[in-house]
Amino acid sequence: MSTRLLAAAALATVALLALLATQAEARACDTRGQAGTQYVTGVNCRTVEVDGHARRYVVYVPARRLPAAPVVFMFHGTSGSGEQFLRISGWREQADRTGLIAVFPTALRYRVVESGRRVTKWHEFGLGDKITDERPPGYPEDSPMPADDIGFVDAMVTDLDDRLPIDRRRIYASGFSNGANFAARLTVDRSKRIAAAGYSAGGLEDVHTP
Repeated sequence: MSTRLLAAAALATVALLALLATQAEARACDTRGQAGTQYVTGVNCRTVEVDGHARRYVVYVPARRLPAAPVVFMFHGTSGSGEQFLRISGWREQADRTGLIAVFPTALRYRVVESGRRVTKWHEFGLGDKITDERPPGYPEDSPMPADDIGFVDAMVTDLDDRLPIDRRRIYASGFSNGANFAARLTVDRSKRIAAAGYSAGGLEDVHTP
């Protein structure tokens, strides 16, 4: 088999695996819809429009309902997704144990200068220096670049507050790697909203004043 045919077969295999993964993720959702759709117990897959672009997030609501539940945002690392970290982070299981509501957003895909690859990245401090000017797929030309991920968090909190009995004083951030960098930035930019943050393999490279 020629090199060209092998390459085409490899690309077809990757595309098929991506399609199967997307279908599996869709089946894992107990509800799907835009922000404002009613939440149920289980995995709720949502989108919210920020600067003209639909952003994805997953909200896990445990069977144990509290009068005012704490909320934990889990921000994935580079190339990850909210659906992936729903499965592997342990926050879903923690929600079942304690009654907290766990939120797993997905970042947009940027072309990284160092590797040339297109991967998901959160808008940490200094992200603009690490990516090219190429916009994420479907991202509007007149929207801020990199995307306003702080505004994305604000929109998710508004949706949660409208539809679920959350404790506004107990909203927390968690993150891994690039997600850790963003969680740290969130504590600076939203110091009056985020009660605390915990993260690994990342943080703040410089001192910032909330």
